[in-house]
Amino acid sequence: SSGSRWSEPGYDVNIDFDLRVPQGTKLRLRTVNGREIKVENTTGDFEIENVNGGITMTDIRGSGSAETVNGPVKVSFLENPKAESSFKSVNGVIEVAFQPNLSADLQMKTFNGGLYTDFEVKTLPSPTTTGERVNGRYVYRGNQFTGVRVGNGGPEIKFDGFNGDVRILRRTR
Repeated sequence: SSGSRWSEPGYDVNIDFDLRVPQGTKLRLRTVNGREIKVENTTGDFEIENVNGGITMTDIRGSGSAETVNGPVKVSFLENPKAESSFKSVNGVIEVAFQPNLSADLQMKTFNGGLYTDFEVKTLPSPTTTGERVNGRYVYRGNQFTGVRVGNGGPEIKFDGFNGDVRILRRTR
């Protein structure tokens, strides 16, 4: 027939992967509409992305990024990151727990929510903003990130939220 089209098969298929990886393996995990991504007891660097679902990473080591559009990002470190890392959610809480000896420079932002930390922090100076001429006036746009130093400072760890709290916790175990 002319104009034949692919038709809906009438069923959905969900595939769950349960993977074990060697120590030090760098993870790059991505899914869309695939529910939650869970990572446990890994030691390598990571790049985790989800669109409609949360990200939970438990007892991890390494550095990297974890971001989702719709869902929470919950991470707990057995060993604090040694390199730049970032955590982002557009619609969901960001909750990251570090070891008590954390030494890092944190950059935090959320539009609808609060910024919370268990650690004693010192405010970092805000970067200077430059003006842009719009309709005969100068407009200054702020960075919007709040910078704080934990301990003696160290790798930059960025927390970028929109609808939800950012919570930076001290692990007790």
